[in-house]
Amino acid sequence: MIRVKLTENYTGFNIEGTFDDFNELYDSIYYFLGWEECPNLLEEDMRLHILAFLYDLRHAYQGSRNVKAVDNWLSDEVKEYYGIKKGVKQDILYDFNYLLPELLLDITIFKHFAIKTGKDINNYNTDYNVVMTFYSKIINSLSEILTPIQLKKAKNLLASSTMSEKFFLRQWFMVVSETYINMTKTKRKKELMHTLDAICNYYLYDGYDKVRKEILKYAKEHDCKITEVEYGDFPVDITW
Repeated sequence: MIRVKLTENYTGFNIEGTFDDFNELYDSIYYFLGWEECPNLLEEDMRLHILAFLYDLRHAYQGSRNVKAVDNWLSDEVKEYYGIKKGVKQDILYDFNYLLPELLLDITIFKHFAIKTGKDINNYNTDYNVVMTFYSKIINSLSEILTPIQLKKAKNLLASSTMSEKFFLRQWFMVVSETYINMTKTKRKKELMHTLDAICNYYLYDGYDKVRKEILKYAKEHDCKITEVEYGDFPVDITW
């Protein structure tokens, strides 16, 4: 079973699970994203954003992130009954950290692709339930720093928000994430709801319009696609 908790400095989420947990989540998300590129540039940029998470998820269950052994708590009698060697005392868990704003954004993006498939996601769709169970753990882990009222508001905000490829602007969300990452631990706790609002209600922010105009202008002047314009960057060393 996947476990999610906030990292020590609230910079991101620590996600822990078994090989099968991570492999199942990987396949379930990919089921909705599809293997083919999207013909729409901005929609493909949305897809790539979730693929970045899948990249870390895959490397995690391949052992390229963090790995630890934990006691399996099986008695010698149980092991003997099931033919398990008595020397087998531990199970293997994998874990990795992922930036908080980036994963919250993925929740809004995923719904776009889930709806796009046209599949009945409300009628015991196993893949959809696997993904939404994981996302619910992401949201519930915020209870560590949000009040019950704030957490309820956060859940409602994410539940009612769906990203549109017409208005998706990766560069704006980079600004939101970079701003959050560069905060102190205390300020992250204080500004989390504002960060979430800037993700879900991006179109209401003057900063979004400003960044969009700058990106469109730059792309036109340099004869390139708006998805190719770099804007901001994450710190090299992240204090989780």
